[in-house]
Amino acid sequence: MFPQRLRALRVGRKLSQKQLAEALNQTLSEGERPNTAGQIGKWELGKTKPSYLEVKKLAAFFQVSLDYLLAQGYESIELDDLFVSTADLKLAGHILSSEERTEVYQLIKGYLNGRHPQKKTQVDRADEELSLDL
Repeated sequence: MFPQRLRALRVGRKLSQKQLAEALNQTLSEGERPNTAGQIGKWELGKTKPSYLEVKKLAAFFQVSLDYLLAQGYESIELDDLFVSTADLKLAGHILSSEERTEVYQLIKGYLNGRHPQKKTQVDRADEELSLDL
């Protein structure tokens, strides 16, 4: 999952592998080897794994947690929980307002309901029957 996350973050920022390497190299410690585009390419392909220090630099650069970058505890996220959380939600660098969050959530929900109409459950049918009796 790390290779996919790294690539998504890089592409989302519209950076080439070379540009990312150059950006990471701006914060080199003494004795630390510079990053290369080839190295980042191998990380994205899953051919090699970065050191803990490299992952830490990547997380700091992209402003994400180490857990997120390493995909620990993020195998499944309930979208409802994400939209009602107090965390800032960003899209293309823009922090969504409360109104925008609601609108985006409704658009996604409407899209999914259109693609995957929900079958009525026995509970739904019972609710309909109750409402008809009133």
